[in-house]
Amino acid sequence: IFINLHAPHKINLKLEIEKNCNKITLPKSPKLIIMTGDFNDYSGNLIESHLTIFGKRVEIPYKRKLLTCCTDSNYSYPGDYIFTTKYNEGYYGYPEGYKRGEPLISDHDPVVYILDY
Repeated sequence: IFINLHAPHKINLKLEIEKNCNKITLPKSPKLIIMTGDFNDYSGNLIESHLTIFGKRVEIPYKRKLLTCCTDSNYSYPGDYIFTTKYNEGYYGYPEGYKRGEPLISDHDPVVYILDY
């Protein structure tokens, strides 16, 4: 299952994400969960944590902190994450060849997770 979210500011992220995901009924248990988005987690609280959704543990790969937010703060904050059930496999970081400051399509840096299959 793939989930993309844009979390509101100033909420209990872990509690609200878990509560809202676990309201959803799925026809069967997913083998792989990937959740991406702008979590607005300026303090980085979710980096060292995990979420339990759909009966599975999802984490940020390698618990790696990337400062991706935002151009107006000179990228001083984390908050753009990829959570997954396969959290210690593959590459997690900025896309290869990415150069901050090039013409932007967003005010956030991009984040990729490349699984080794």
